[in-house]
Amino acid sequence: MQWPDASAEDMSRQVTDRIEKKLQEIETLEVTRSMTVAGQSLVYVDLQSTVKARDVQPTWQRVRHMVDDIRAEFPQGMVGPFYNDRFGDVFGNIYAFIIWRISGSSISPDFDSLHSSGMPRLLDWFTG
Repeated sequence: MQWPDASAEDMSRQVTDRIEKKLQEIETLEVTRSMTVAGQSLVYVDLQSTVKARDVQPTWQRVRHMVDDIRAEFPQGMVGPFYNDRFGDVFGNIYAFIIWRISGSSISPDFDSLHSSGMPRLLDWFTG
């Protein structure tokens, strides 16, 4: 949200804190994180990892409605809110390989097949 000419303290007290307090009502909320500077507030909403994929979009819609419900409490001249909730499910994978070499032996055939079938740059990093 933006509020031109507002101090960071006013922005925090009159906008950010109200949004974060309201969003505490969401049962599947993990945490809210915010960044408030003069004239601008950015609130991140993290859902619990147990939220089912089918429930993610309705939860974001509920977040929108909850912020709209308290909009009348915000100061005059407020611009926004703006939402970025179109990022879908995000997952990360971390692969780790440990290789022991017995003097003079080569890398195992399984590791060689991984190297040739899709992970060469990552595996090159590990093998030097």
